[in-house]
Amino acid sequence: MSSSYCLTCGSMVDEWDSAYYARNMLCIPCYGRKTSEVAMSSCSRCGTRVRQEEARRKGGSLYCNYCFNELERLESIPVCSLCRKKMESWQKTVKLSNGKKVHTDCATAPSARVKVFCTFCGKETDYFRISPSGVIVCFKCDKSGASGGSAEKGAGAPHDHPLLESLVGKIGAMLG
Repeated sequence: MSSSYCLTCGSMVDEWDSAYYARNMLCIPCYGRKTSEVAMSSCSRCGTRVRQEEARRKGGSLYCNYCFNELERLESIPVCSLCRKKMESWQKTVKLSNGKKVHTDCATAPSARVKVFCTFCGKETDYFRISPSGVIVCFKCDKSGASGGSAEKGAGAPHDHPLLESLVGKIGAMLG
């Protein structure tokens, strides 16, 4: 009688094991490991080995649960229309006249020519000021005092640079 050996680990397989050849000459533990490894695949994002039945599919790729949930979370965060960066919940945003949201810093940047609706007159303008409380005031309303001068609303709050803001207000009034 000849002894049979596992091709993977080299252990001796008992003579009574009639399924030895059906398992491609592997002992039972090695065959079990091989079949579980065959049914596993790597996460497309982090490379972690995941069993096929536990893997989550998105866009034709397989992901582990953690990476799949992280991708879902990242996709739910809105993107600024001007700088194309994610707008986190702690950042101040402004809604433009076309309905898209942008960072307040992006909207007030000198190079940005965005159109917003004035909180007071409701007209669309690209010359505006945003108060610390987030109220959008066009220069026409800011100059005429339509905001009521209420420091609570933030529109008529004392200005840091009144001469500069007066000059910008006059330019905005001339342009429309």
